[in-house]
Amino acid sequence: MQVGMSTSAGGHGGRNLRFTVLVVVFVALVAWLWTRIVIEVVNGEAIPRLELLLTAIASIATLVVVISLWRNPISRNVHLMTTPALRQALATHHAGHIVAAYLEDPSRLRRIELGQPCSGLRSEIPAMTSSALRTEVNIELAGLTAEELFSGESGCHSASDLNRATEIGADMVGRYGMTGSLVSLGATRPRRRRFVARVLDDARTRKELEALLREVKRETTRSLLESRHLVVAVRDALMRKGRLDARQLRAILANAERTRRNEDEVLVDLRVVGSRPAASQ
Repeated sequence: MQVGMSTSAGGHGGRNLRFTVLVVVFVALVAWLWTRIVIEVVNGEAIPRLELLLTAIASIATLVVVISLWRNPISRNVHLMTTPALRQALATHHAGHIVAAYLEDPSRLRRIELGQPCSGLRSEIPAMTSSALRTEVNIELAGLTAEELFSGESGCHSASDLNRATEIGADMVGRYGMTGSLVSLGATRPRRRRFVARVLDDARTRKELEALLREVKRETTRSLLESRHLVVAVRDALMRKGRLDARQLRAILANAERTRRNEDEVLVDLRVVGSRPAASQ
């Protein structure tokens, strides 16, 4: 597996390097052509049609490249030039989110790229029940949990997940009365950050929030342990391809579930001695 990861990372890294060099060459060419045209205009010289045509073509090509970069910046693909271990950690993180969302509702699957967040997996409908909000916290914590289960540690890319989980938990503790207390810290309608800060500053609500997050994380850990075959399937596919759409994700997860069921159906007859079964009683 390590060999495959190294090859994949190296191939993506080389492709990104070639793309960067191509961008630099195009920009330099356009700058040189426009500089020549400006000099010729200033000197009152006639501008050859071929030179104008080349300048127009190069300018259009550069504009297309710039638009492409704007829609899909190289910064999104920086992860492809990192170490195999870092790619595996990131793929495991994403796989945790994907599996948690899939177990809750397969229709929530969205296209995912190795270098992009899984924010598209969040519910599009406001979740107002306690169980629905706990599910949202579960999905946010699934990436961190998957990394800890498979790698023994988590990375800094879990920061935004923890922020989101803390915000949802703060609402449950200090706004919606879902953890026991009926006192709402949102009664004065503070701004979002000020409200979360109030929940964290109050000893009682901070304790309730911490207990809530830890409880949900334990549930997430149990769920991912039971579905580790799904996490592995998504992780490996994401490392190979770098991008998976919802259809591919559903196919990968369904195939992993079929494989697991087939393995569970294999029975071992403990009465077999050597190559011949023991006589039935």
